[in-house]
Amino acid sequence: MAKSSSEAVAELFEQFGEEIFAHVRLVVGNNDTAQDLVQDVFLHALRSWPRFERRASPRTWLWAITRNVLTDHYRRRQDVVPLSEVPEPAASADDPINRVFLEEALAQLPLAQRRVFILRAIEDRSSRETAQRLGWTEVRVRVTLHRAIKRMEKWWNGGEVPSG
Repeated sequence: MAKSSSEAVAELFEQFGEEIFAHVRLVVGNNDTAQDLVQDVFLHALRSWPRFERRASPRTWLWAITRNVLTDHYRRRQDVVPLSEVPEPAASADDPINRVFLEEALAQLPLAQRRVFILRAIEDRSSRETAQRLGWTEVRVRVTLHRAIKRMEKWWNGGEVPSG
């Protein structure tokens, strides 16, 4: 007997919910907002499950939904991320001083650069996986990461970082 939509999506939540939440939390920098957005991801998955054609893996499908939910979130907010909502990277959680510097540096990055930096440098994803998650080419991921690193270096060295 086939699983119902709610049973299938509940299983996906058990498998991938923490992973998606961790990523969304890094991007938006706020637990409450991240929880709301992850809820949106799985509600969308529940509504879309009957149309899911299984040409991609369920994980890839969920990441596409996550990418779209985040894009919609920032469109509504017009990509305004206050410094008080800087991501809290799990990779440096044990060292508060490094975390503060990383958070300040991440706050200097435009959303696209921040997302690539988080996926590549903090979550240690490959260029290929990052490109798949963002719906980009690998070249765009590498170029965006390079620009993010240059921007962070300029900030670190006390240079003026242009907005946007």
